[in-house]
This record gives sequence, structure tokens and C-alpha cells, in this order.
Amino acid sequence: ADKRSVALDLKQAPGIAAARRLIGECDVFIANFRANVLAALGFDYESVKAIKPDIVYVQLPGFGSDSELPYYPYMAWGPNQAPLVGIDDLTGHGGREPAGVATVSVPDYYAALHATFSVLAGLEHRDQTGESVHVDISQFEATIALLGPFVMECALTGHGQSRIGNRSIWYAPEGVYPCTGNERWIAISCEGDDEWTALDQLAAQGWADDERFSTAAARMENVDVLDEAVAGWTSGFANEDLAHRLQARGLAAHIVATNEDLIADSQMRER
Repeated sequence: ADKRSVALDLKQAPGIAAARRLIGECDVFIANFRANVLAALGFDYESVKAIKPDIVYVQLPGFGSDSELPYYPYMAWGPNQAPLVGIDDLTGHGGREPAGVATVSVPDYYAALHATFSVLAGLEHRDQTGESVHVDISQFEATIALLGPFVMECALTGHGQSRIGNRSIWYAPEGVYPCTGNERWIAISCEGDDEWTALDQLAAQGWADDERFSTAAARMENVDVLDEAVAGWTSGFANEDLAHRLQARGLAAHIVATNEDLIADSQMRER
């Protein structure tokens, strides 16, 4: 985006020489090669610092730069980090195989987010002290941080989080439900008793009289039956019409938008 760039072959001497000349004029060095590859090419932290003593050096190898760690020599890329750290195991519906995250490489984004803040902090430190900065980001570790509450719960209680599809671990109903039309859906979250009462009154299905749904705990315990009942009701409506009806009663609801929906969306167009 309006930046000059150049591709260099770092397996050839002229490419390495050109990279060294560029480093001498740079504020920041960022690389996501394997740590041992950087060292083999002569672009490890100490080598780069020798060229530019106040460099902000940020590396994002899959598993960090400590050669004593078990995964140090391993290659990695975003799509294989997701199953490796446990994200894929949480995706999909209970009783079925993991769905995975196929369309977006979550680890790439979170490692890059950590790197962005590291660069900014590193530049601030350099400006205040004149010193170089070495930031070593493990993509593996940065992505595991996303699952912190689940990992901690498992460590403390032995309970591991399972796949729950679009449901919540705190309340029900919450999910994505079918509407009229081909692959048309609505997302509904019903967090508390007030929202549940509003949903029950709008649906007029007699849910409030069913002991299985009489309390928040009962709704969680009977979530399969509840989701089936809600889906049976939503399937009789167009998703946009139902979203407006639910929103008017204070419920969190919206269509599950397709790309075509977004192109025509008034908020998107006006914004």
C-alpha cells in the first residue's frame, strides 16, 4: 500500500549483500523465517545488530528462537498452527469431527498483532535509550494465548472445553437458526431471563410453560431440545423480518450475512 519494496534472493551472495546495505539504513527488521534459517543466512539478531547497532529486531518464527526447545527446528505456517495449538479442536459441533478454520489463518493475524505492538514499543525504547531491541515472538505461544481461559481451566480442574458449535457455555438459547429460503440463517443470543421472556412472548409457542425451559439452568440442561424448538419456529420467517422483530423486543439478533448481503447493506454503503 504505497510502499516501495524489493524482492531479494537471500540464497545468493548479491542478495545477501543488498539486504545488508538496506539494514544499515533501516529502523526495523522483521522476519518470520524459522529461527535456524535466519541464523544460517547470517541475519540472526547479533549479526543484524552488528550492521545497525540501534535496530529494532522482531522475529516471528513458529516456535521461538531458543535452540534448546523441542520445536526449534520445525517449520510452521498459519493453517497448521491452528490445529497444533488446539483452536481446530474447539471448532464444529459436539459429537462430530473438528471443523477447523479453513478460510482464515487465525495464527497469522495474532502473531502479526503481537509484532505490531512490539515494533511500536521497540521504537519507543530505542528513541529513549538509543539501544537496540530484540523481540522474539513464538507464533505457537501467541496463538495459545487465545485459549488462555480454556487451558487454565483444564490445568486447574481437569475439565477440557469441548466443541459446542454456535452455542454459549453460559446461557441458552444462543446459536444460528434456519430461516426461509436457501441457506438463510439468523443468529440469536438470549443472555438472561428478560431476553428469554421477550423471546417466549414473541414466539408464542408456550415455552414458558415447559419445565425444561423454566430456568436458565434448565435451558442449559435441555439445550438440544430448546435449539430444536427455536429452529422450528425461526424456519417460518425470512431472516431479515425476524431480525427486526427480535431487535424491536430488545434481543440480540441479526441475519447471518452473506457477501451479497454486505454489498447491499445500507450501513456498509453509507459508512
